Amino acid sequence: MGSSVSIKRRDFLVGVGLGSVGLAFGFHVDALSAVGPSANAPGLKMAWVHIAPDDKITIMAPVDEMGQGSSTALAVIFAEELDADWNKVSVEFSPPDDKLYGNPTWWTYGIMLTGASTAMSGFYQALRLYGAQARRVLLDAAAERLRVPVGELTTGPSVVLHERSGRRLTYGEIAAFAQAPAALPSVSAMDLKDPATFRIIGQQTPRWDIPSKTNGSAKYSIDVRLPDMVYATVVRAPVLGATPVSVNEAAVSKLPGVLKVLRLPPDRVAIVARTYEQALAAERSLAIQWGKAPADGLDSERALDEHAAVAHDLSKAGFPAHKRGDISAAFSSAAKVYEGEYRTEFVYHAQLEPLNSISWVKDGGKSVEVWAGTQTPTHLVRSVSVALRIPPENVTLHRHLLGGGFGRRAAQDHDWAVDSALLSKEMGKPVKVIWSRESDVRFGRFKPLTAEYIRVSEDSAGQLTAWHYRLASDEALSMSDPLRYERGKEIPVIASAGIETSYAFPNVLAEVVRQRLNLRISPVRGVGATINLFAIESFLDEIAHAKGLDPLQFRLDLLQQLPAAQDTLRAVAAMSGWDKGNKTNCGISFSSKGDAYLATIVRIDVDRSTGVIRVPEIWVAADVGIPIQPRNLDAQMLGAALHALSNLLKERITFKNGAVQESNYYDYPVLRMSEAPEVHTHIMPSKRDPQGIGDVAGLGVAPAVGNAFFSITGIRLRQTPFLPDRVLAALKV
Repeated sequence: MGSSVSIKRRDFLVGVGLGSVGLAFGFHVDALSAVGPSANAPGLKMAWVHIAPDDKITIMAPVDEMGQGSSTALAVIFAEELDADWNKVSVEFSPPDDKLYGNPTWWTYGIMLTGASTAMSGFYQALRLYGAQARRVLLDAAAERLRVPVGELTTGPSVVLHERSGRRLTYGEIAAFAQAPAALPSVSAMDLKDPATFRIIGQQTPRWDIPSKTNGSAKYSIDVRLPDMVYATVVRAPVLGATPVSVNEAAVSKLPGVLKVLRLPPDRVAIVARTYEQALAAERSLAIQWGKAPADGLDSERALDEHAAVAHDLSKAGFPAHKRGDISAAFSSAAKVYEGEYRTEFVYHAQLEPLNSISWVKDGGKSVEVWAGTQTPTHLVRSVSVALRIPPENVTLHRHLLGGGFGRRAAQDHDWAVDSALLSKEMGKPVKVIWSRESDVRFGRFKPLTAEYIRVSEDSAGQLTAWHYRLASDEALSMSDPLRYERGKEIPVIASAGIETSYAFPNVLAEVVRQRLNLRISPVRGVGATINLFAIESFLDEIAHAKGLDPLQFRLDLLQQLPAAQDTLRAVAAMSGWDKGNKTNCGISFSSKGDAYLATIVRIDVDRSTGVIRVPEIWVAADVGIPIQPRNLDAQMLGAALHALSNLLKERITFKNGAVQESNYYDYPVLRMSEAPEVHTHIMPSKRDPQGIGDVAGLGVAPAVGNAFFSITGIRLRQTPFLPDRVLAALKV
């Protein structure tokens, strides 16, 4: 982006104050947004930083903080171009405003969203330009005060310097007198720092949220206490679409501490009590008779078989998510065709902090304050305003740290927040709603069932000529975020994530055949890329073994057009010793998401008597562009690998007669500390723009484990999770 970007004064300056108020910058650069209204639309401004006269710099975080460190990393990017002293920087959550803080990633469609590792790739260039613009405004103000040409000024950490006279002004001193310029200076990529001169980016910058999490002072919404606050639990229909026919309200209302039992149409029964313990005890005493629902009789195992049949049925065309060349001619003249099928089951988010919110409806029901942790804050505001029938501007959201999300706290309807708002209106006081773990599991949103059918053609010379990938899946966005789903013209953007192969097949068709089940579904960490790359990398390994080729070299040969991807594969091979022949009990995989490349090798042990797969070691090499915070990248790679391994070896949700069968961690187990492998990570040096890592780093685990299992047993595991009974059944075949 070499052209100059002109920014109008009224679109730049959100507020200029004198004295203690300080100088606030806000900007909108239309060319930096993938989507969004025009620059002339009213209110289309971005407010990113406040510089106070005491030299404190507050940078707004549009993303939510659920342990991934993105809110710090975005502030680092802005602070780098501002030339700020990081020791004087603090980070605050921005207000909920799509026009000002919407995620620039194209498929967010202008919504404030924290998910799918889009923060770095979405905001990087925009925040650099915004930081440079703020720095230039400070320089211009300093030049006027010092009566010197602006070209004679430079900046150091939070200070403007005039070397010729030895004078200097701190950013805080400038903020105390600066006035809004009549015309803002233009900013272009030419004004940005040379990455070789970065002071903050690439350093071990501490995250702003770690100290409070370490000393226990970190504030999550579940920690909030308000005067005269009461507690509530809410029970939803076990089968989607059912409504309560009868409820034992009278009996439950007499239990200790219970203030009220009421129905929240169309499918909820709520209990309000003086304490959460009393509300939970009363919830467990509820006897509800539920009516019929469309999903009655639905069985997840049978549904998965139906998905697989659809995936194999070539007469049913799907959405062409990736197309190159013409596969028809290649298959019609093929000397050989390789075929494979893979399946994945429902997965629960399993976030640590239970879903919760506090609402306080005021002014006779005309306004409300909400305390919550959310991945889509503007969706929360919209949903609460609709539920209370008040304007969105009358909803005040207090954003909090999230104790995990993985996609569950991104749902458009924000059911757990709407619950507290409706109950506060009913009770006339603050209400805290907390979902029990059982409620969160049984009434949760899950990664959809999927079935994948893949076929690859080979000509008489042994060259692979076509790749045909068919995914049968529901589209999680259709239920979790209808607004984005409609804005995206119902494109299966979640299901198709990761479906575009990086390998050099001359003819490619990757399609999504949409399935529709009356079940609660949602994106889960890694979104569709986790599913698709499990199938893609497992099947590629199948072909390599069938052709008698080394799986590493086979991939390298298919990635000749992507040297950075090849380098990443070679790096993980060197880390693990694969390149020296240390392949015993090992499996390899490669994955890409956008411009991020990831190579994974795992070493496994298989207990043939119990069917338990243990993974002692994982090696991960990642090229995710410029590393904004290397230490945090390492942490994200480790965490994502462990999470993916837990999903693979332990986790599944099953439905019988339309209802979830699992209820808590005793029957939905997750990986334990004693089962955690040693994870070795390597960040590839790169000058490309940064990409996300929190989702990407786990994508290669499932296929690598499956490929390692094949290398040991000669048996291919084709359905996740790799549960012990499933492993034993495969070994007996």
